[in-house]
Amino acid sequence: MNDLADRLLVARAVAEGLTDLAADTNPAFREFGARLVAAEVGRVVMRFDLDDRWLQGDGVLHGGVVTTLLDSAMAYAAMSTLAPGERTATVTLTANFLAAASIADTEVEAEVEKRGRSLAFLRARLRSATGAVRATATATFAIVPAPTAATASRSRS
Repeated sequence: MNDLADRLLVARAVAEGLTDLAADTNPAFREFGARLVAAEVGRVVMRFDLDDRWLQGDGVLHGGVVTTLLDSAMAYAAMSTLAPGERTATVTLTANFLAAASIADTEVEAEVEKRGRSLAFLRARLRSATGAVRATATATFAIVPAPTAATASRSRS
């Protein structure tokens, strides 16, 4: 993910109340046809326009792709809580596959359950077009503080 471009997109969507934005800020999101459908501080809804490249042998959505969609939406939800200069990264993620998902099952809602100074705890749900939950995930994200003048000068030396 292009962290800066992603953070700016999420911040703009939250600040301006924008909906249904192309989330084309990184190569994976362009491949997945990602859209930021709704965003507020601590919560996002994303949709993905997938094709049959992402199916496994039985014709269902590959579990790794499902996990990527859940993780990506949680990252955007975490980004919606960041102060300027802060960054975030997934530390742990647990995915639960409740039912087979198809390429039509592409809406993910993610929300921050708790945000601290250095960690955020999130959850996400992948839903079918009818609203049935196909997969869930919980994750812990690190919150990396904005560099100070002292840390910036140390990293350059």
